[in-house]
Amino acid sequence: MANKIIKGLTVEIGGDTTNLGKALDAADKQSRALSSELGEINRLLKFDEANPDLLAQKQEILTKQIAQTTEKLGLLRDAQDQAAVAFERGEVSAEQMRALQREIIASEGRLRHYQEAAASAAEQIAGLADAENNTVAPSKALAETVKAQESDLVGLKSAYAETAAAQGRDSAEAKALGEQIRTLSSSLSENRTKLNDARKSADEFDVTVQKAEKPVKTLSETVREQENELAKLKAAYTETAAAQGKDSAEAQALGSQIAALSAELSGNKAKLNDAAKAAEQFDVAARKAAEPQRTLADTVSEQRTALEKLKAEYAETAAKQGKHSDAAKELGGQIRSLSDELSKNQDRLDAAEKEANALDGTIEKTGRDVSATDRDFSKLTETLGACVKAAAAVTAAVAGRGRKSIR
Repeated sequence: MANKIIKGLTVEIGGDTTNLGKALDAADKQSRALSSELGEINRLLKFDEANPDLLAQKQEILTKQIAQTTEKLGLLRDAQDQAAVAFERGEVSAEQMRALQREIIASEGRLRHYQEAAASAAEQIAGLADAENNTVAPSKALAETVKAQESDLVGLKSAYAETAAAQGRDSAEAKALGEQIRTLSSSLSENRTKLNDARKSADEFDVTVQKAEKPVKTLSETVREQENELAKLKAAYTETAAAQGKDSAEAQALGSQIAALSAELSGNKAKLNDAAKAAEQFDVAARKAAEPQRTLADTVSEQRTALEKLKAEYAETAAKQGKHSDAAKELGGQIRSLSDELSKNQDRLDAAEKEANALDGTIEKTGRDVSATDRDFSKLTETLGACVKAAAAVTAAVAGRGRKSIR
């Protein structure tokens, strides 16, 4: 359920401005309904864990849950982008930003849970099919099993092609079908691997060593390579589907590879995006804390200059009119008042600088602890903001008194 702290945020969805809480409530309502039905199915499976009808229902519900969670996650990430802009303008608090990030993390966790559950259900269904095949034909070759599994995916591939053509490949339904394709094809991929291993067992050790010796790639490099590979797969799929038909075994195999690579690429892009947002939030918080500190320092400097002018004016007035004159007494009062305010602001500035130095030391020790840094900077910003307001009021008062004295 969406955090209460972020429900008050206003976001733009599809060109329309709406309350984030309402949008999330609608998504949560659908999720609760699906979770309730899934719970009922799981309770029945405890008594008959190999029931094919219940497993088929479970997989159908999980597919819908994956689509719904994917859509919600997209909404939250869009909201985070918009909130980051509003945060720079001071319209969104650091607490709301952290709450929004926690909600995204929670949704990502739920999505992984549903994907893993769907993969498990697919393996159970594939296991039932394998068991049945083994009973009917114990001597069935692995190559024939692979061929049979490819045939089982034809219906799902056809549904994906129709949905992608009608709603777009980026629609929630198409993404859910793509994820289901990836899940269902995992068993097929394992069988293909076993078949290849039987032919390449002599080279298996060398391949393993070569993989282990490869340098670790950065995530950004991996994303670029995956994007290039995905483009090649899509081009190959287009040519194969045109030449042999989208239901051909080769086209289906390419479709499975596209779905699997797309899911992995999407996850890696999300990780890169989250890291970039965290760095940006840290930078914004640092700028917000630094700006008030400079403003207070400027105020102190202005007060020092004003105090020197008042002292010079007092000396001149006392020499001409006497130190007991009304003009000299008024200037003396202004000097005392400004000296007190200057002393207070200087103490606040020193304390703020000390706190900032301590905070810098904490950052060096703890690294990129963005949440802790946000809290420290928020406290510092509040303290310095109060100082700025007080200093501005004193400056205005002194300026008014100075004009009154001159008249």
